[in-house]
Amino acid sequence: TVNLSNGTHIITLNITDNNGKTASDDVKITILPNGQTAFKTLTIPGTIEAEDYDYGGQNISYFDSQTGNIGGSGVYRQDDVDIESNSSGYHLSYVTNNEWTEYTIATVESGIYNISLMTTSDNAVTIKSVAVSLNGVSLGSVTPTSTGSWNSNWQTLTLSNIQISGGTNQVLRLTFLGGEFNVDKAVFVQN
Repeated sequence: TVNLSNGTHIITLNITDNNGKTASDDVKITILPNGQTAFKTLTIPGTIEAEDYDYGGQNISYFDSQTGNIGGSGVYRQDDVDIESNSSGYHLSYVTNNEWTEYTIATVESGIYNISLMTTSDNAVTIKSVAVSLNGVSLGSVTPTSTGSWNSNWQTLTLSNIQISGGTNQVLRLTFLGGEFNVDKAVFVQN
């Protein structure tokens, strides 16, 4: 067990085999003041996989309205966020009204971006949206529609020409409203 203070820390693992050969690897860990920590090192521009939300738990790094992973116990993560596998990896599933996930972005380059979100749904409920914010500042929202499938027919919904300020350790939040749908990723491409 290691207790780390708030901030960014690099832990180095050094290994030496019986023949004297060595190798090392670094792991960067970011500790935020509220106990929320990055699951992976994420950057903007880049791709944010929806299932790579921060560590921290319910009401800290995510809010999920149901107990347990409806997508399948132990699929990719060991908490209450609903995750399923798909042909290219994993995605958030059974997303319902007022749920949200947060992602610590290690570095953000200033610029104007197109933000594309991939969603799918076989639910006819017409009121659905994904709101995107960075450090509490709204970047906009998209409206998923029924694609006729839960795990294929992914649709790409794009927020265009969004001004984003640069910085480090910024928190991206995806807030989900309305009926059930799935979310795979958010892709930030600089114009």
